[in-house]
Amino acid sequence: MNISDVNQKELIFFDTNQGNSFDPLDGDITSNLFIMRTLYATPLEVTPNNILTSSVLESFHYDQKNNQMQWVVRAGLKYSDNSEIKTNDVLLSILRMALKRPKYPVIKNIIGIDEWSKKPNALKMLPDGIYVEENKITIKFNKNLQNPFFRFALEIFSIVPSHCINLSTNKLNCKIPPQSGYYKLDNLEKNEVNFTLRKNPKPFHGYTAPTKLKFKYITPADIKSNDFILSKNALLFGNEFRLKSENITKLYDNLKFKYLPSALFRFFLINPNIPPFDKSECRLLFSDTLRKITKEIMGKDHRVSGSLFPSILPGYLNESELGQITQSIDKSNCIKYMQSHQFPWVKIKSNNLSFEDKLLSETFKSLDLKNIKISEVESTQARDKKYLENINTFLSAGSGFWAQDPLGDLQMFFSPGMHPLLRDTIGNTKINLQLEKINNTNETDLKENFIKLNQIIYTESVLSVFMHTRRFYAGNSIDDIRDLPQAMVAPAPWQVFNIRD
Repeated sequence: MNISDVNQKELIFFDTNQGNSFDPLDGDITSNLFIMRTLYATPLEVTPNNILTSSVLESFHYDQKNNQMQWVVRAGLKYSDNSEIKTNDVLLSILRMALKRPKYPVIKNIIGIDEWSKKPNALKMLPDGIYVEENKITIKFNKNLQNPFFRFALEIFSIVPSHCINLSTNKLNCKIPPQSGYYKLDNLEKNEVNFTLRKNPKPFHGYTAPTKLKFKYITPADIKSNDFILSKNALLFGNEFRLKSENITKLYDNLKFKYLPSALFRFFLINPNIPPFDKSECRLLFSDTLRKITKEIMGKDHRVSGSLFPSILPGYLNESELGQITQSIDKSNCIKYMQSHQFPWVKIKSNNLSFEDKLLSETFKSLDLKNIKISEVESTQARDKKYLENINTFLSAGSGFWAQDPLGDLQMFFSPGMHPLLRDTIGNTKINLQLEKINNTNETDLKENFIKLNQIIYTESVLSVFMHTRRFYAGNSIDDIRDLPQAMVAPAPWQVFNIRD
């Protein structure tokens, strides 16, 4: 393969850390997601035209009459070490997720999956609803599914060799498994990952991918530096609101932007096990104040909102509709209650106050909350652990919805075991009851039930949404960036570069 300069591309991240796991079960974590999608194939893939395809399956079919899915695995597929990709490897990409997260959407409807997941050494046997015959995998469901395929295009279903999986523990026993996807790993360094194209995606996606690909991880401070220049072969990837919050809006003057849908939401988790936030009305008052602070900082060009669902999706509630809920709060009593309790706030050590930390600090000031026990830890993992131990009151995070399948995304987001930090959200009785109602609803009542869930989450404020936003790709020329698929939260990294054949 001849490598030309024009096909050596860089994707630069400035608002996410470098990944720390090559286990597909960790593939939904933002820092791992893009590396995982570059290196590993999934049973199904989504093209920029929002069409399902597969480089692994010779065919895939769903029989609505019999609630049955059938996959036929291609022959002759190879990993990066030239070993064979086997039907059992593809099967294990499903079974590992089913064992780890049996309540995950689509997975939970496989016949016998719940009983199977409770058995010792489950990975050494099959649930009642899965049959394998040579290179054919058949999956039977307990009901007809509206979007049965899309989940299997996610990184958490990445295909790795069977010998890299401990069938007794479901743990990965290869530090970096051989790669099944379009790229192989060249080298992994601090703040840099290098890949080489190993098979052509054109037959499946219709266009050429970079022959060499590099991920670079920088900081907003690097962008602010006078030395920062985006090279002609590079694209910058990030979340739009970070340009304002990190004071790097100068990029608008120098670069050309293309955007993904505004289907992301930013939120705080507020620990209900720590007074004064054991009272839902006080969590709501705190959240409402935080949103007002956000609006003051971000201005009118950014959508500050407490709605779980962004405006492009069913279930969205506007500021006026949500404001009617807030009016019922006894503000005076809540402020007194919050002021009378000391609560812990654990931050990550840094020379600079993060945007989210600044929002919290300004909210404390606005509510005259002074009795705060502040401590610092070295890492995100340490901070999160403190939250789960109920010695940290706040966490900030973000997520988003596929425009193609918001119901599946909602079910995935709240799947037990999928996001452990959502423990208190999923454990909230009112939220849990409404989620169960949505899980058993029909298409006709979906919007009404989405609205009801939105209202409950807003009122309970265990998960407190404060902003909607979107991701972008930016380059020196608009022609450097392909038109982006709009059905997904984010395309594969190699899909965004406009390679001219």
